[in-house]
Amino acid sequence: AATGTRRAIVELAIPKSRNVVTAPKKRAFHWTEESVLEFNTLYAKANRRVVSRVIVDVSDREFSAELPIPNLVQSETGDYDLRVFYETPDSYGLGSRTITVK
Repeated sequence: AATGTRRAIVELAIPKSRNVVTAPKKRAFHWTEESVLEFNTLYAKANRRVVSRVIVDVSDREFSAELPIPNLVQSETGDYDLRVFYETPDSYGLGSRTITVK
């Protein structure tokens, strides 16, 4: 058997369809420190979808994980993506499912 990393990463993520980040109206982009900072901040906010993540050790291709669900205000409840990334030295896998957080 191969040795090395044997883990699963389990995430709760906001679906892309619920992305509430809106870019400012199209305008000319000027390479200033302020405009680059504004762009990078907006980009990071638009791509920050993971609200909870755990990494667990994997043995014999089976694992269990407890994923903490953060306290959400009513407007943040609803559908989320539950994602799993599985990695061992000789195999890998990934999958996702939509779940509803109430």
